[in-house]
Amino acid sequence: MPPLLLAELGLRRSTPRAERAKIEARARELVREQLDAELQAIYRKRAKAGKKRFLGVRAIRDQSPFESAGDTFPGFKRNPRIACTNKALRIWLLTQLRAWRYEYRGAHLEWRFHGDHDAVFPYGAVDMPRYHSARIGEPPDPPPREVRRALRVAA
Repeated sequence: MPPLLLAELGLRRSTPRAERAKIEARARELVREQLDAELQAIYRKRAKAGKKRFLGVRAIRDQSPFESAGDTFPGFKRNPRIACTNKALRIWLLTQLRAWRYEYRGAHLEWRFHGDHDAVFPYGAVDMPRYHSARIGEPPDPPPREVRRALRVAA
């Protein structure tokens, strides 16, 4: 039990062990009741918003651990990874993201399957250089003039 909670319940070091156990058990019950009430409030709020309940144990067990969660490459639609309303800037950023991913994947394949530990990872890669002392490439070129102009207009 947290000391602050015990102090609020009036427990002292001098409290007899049997009485202390009863008070701690009652405190656990109160905390559990409060948590259950908050969980029910969350369920009611989600139901009111038209959201279904959480998956549940059976639905989770029915899922295959081998199925893909979906495509991780951009489809040139608005995407939380690149959230931008300026079309020219968004397209340029998405093409840069795609190029970076292909470059990273190529370096990773060289590193892992071909044993080439001199593979150069793209600028911005974190884990391979940090944990495996892999080499990092040069920073990318600055954006083209249209994109820089779009950045100035957006700012």
